Amino acid sequence: MTRPGAVAQQDSPHPHEVFLDPTGSFVVSPDLGADLLRVYSIDSGSGKLQQCPPVNITFGSGPRHGVFWTDGTNRDTHSGSQDGRPEHSRQVAAVGKTMLYLANEIGGTLNVFEVAYARSGCLSFQKTQTMVPYTNSTMPKGATPAEIRMVGNALYVSIRTDQGFAPNDSIVTLDRNPRTGAVMLRNKTSSYGKVPRTFTINRAGDLVAIGNQATSTVAIVRRDRETGNLGEEIAVLQVGEPGKVGTAEGLSSVIWDE
Repeated sequence: MTRPGAVAQQDSPHPHEVFLDPTGSFVVSPDLGADLLRVYSIDSGSGKLQQCPPVNITFGSGPRHGVFWTDGTNRDTHSGSQDGRPEHSRQVAAVGKTMLYLANEIGGTLNVFEVAYARSGCLSFQKTQTMVPYTNSTMPKGATPAEIRMVGNALYVSIRTDQGFAPNDSIVTLDRNPRTGAVMLRNKTSSYGKVPRTFTINRAGDLVAIGNQATSTVAIVRRDRETGNLGEEIAVLQVGEPGKVGTAEGLSSVIWDE
């Protein structure tokens, strides 16, 4: 880091997630501490990572989690170049559209980027929108976006410590504009617990497992596959002892075993 961050939480690099792009050729990692989106290309021969130029995120944003969207026409059409870096065909950018949606913990915002596959062998990102994923475009004091998921044109973001359904927190549902890729708030539903650090949608798309950190519960919530709306809690599992809001205690992650 070349400068201190906006808050004490940004006193050092803090990569918070690692995930692949839709082609499986790049690794992306939001660095909450450095306000960067770190990008690495994967050498197709050796599997080793090669660093690409990072993407600067607005100072004090604290990027935490992201998700790619693609129209399905993107394909892994690159071949190795002489220096071992993947050389992407111009056809990739011509036939497919890819976007990245990034949830920022500290700034309480969501960024939207158009993603291009350049001949340089790295990804390029063009920011097209910054919005606050909450009612009246205002994040409550002390509340922070955490996990982000997407199914079709429905985007979901968990909001920690907003107490939108007191004493429980919230999951917000956003609608993606199919033409522009911009998002807007649709509704807000209960996370059925405190501090929804993690959540995941099952393969069928009809159930959501919400991991509430401070209550140490996994809430199973219905999801309407036609509308994308989240519904009632149908089951709950206590996992260990409840934690304390504002600490690392409690439940950390949840996944479906399918």
